[in-house]
Amino acid sequence: MKIRNNLLIKVKESDLKTDGYVEVPEQVKIIGEGAFMDVSSSLRNVGIIPNSVTRIGANAFSKCSGLKEIVIPEGVEEIGDFAFYYCCNLEKIELPNSVTKIGEGAFRGCNRVKEIVIPNSVTKIGDFGFYHWHNLEK
Repeated sequence: MKIRNNLLIKVKESDLKTDGYVEVPEQVKIIGEGAFMDVSSSLRNVGIIPNSVTRIGANAFSKCSGLKEIVIPEGVEEIGDFAFYYCCNLEKIELPNSVTKIGEGAFRGCNRVKEIVIPNSVTKIGDFGFYHWHNLEK
């Protein structure tokens, strides 16, 4: 895992446990742009994202097709553009009350999600933030 100045830059295959599980280290404050792109087909579970994280960068988890759920911790204020773009098997997303901005296309194509609660703290949702959600019930 490449981390510099509290920024998670890159996650490699060797950072994943055999079941596709990974934990983000406590010192991380920002999950950087495209940080998980190299493991998009292998990543199955992001066990713990620490409360120290304040931002999830653009394309951070883009096309991580193995992810089934993501719990974004209190403290995260911004979810970048296309951060979870086409995580097509994502079924559950938990957003904290600290989130104020959801970027353009941030959850576009996460079409297995049936329910989501968008906190009152959110003041901006970018274009197509939740586009292509065919199974959304509430």
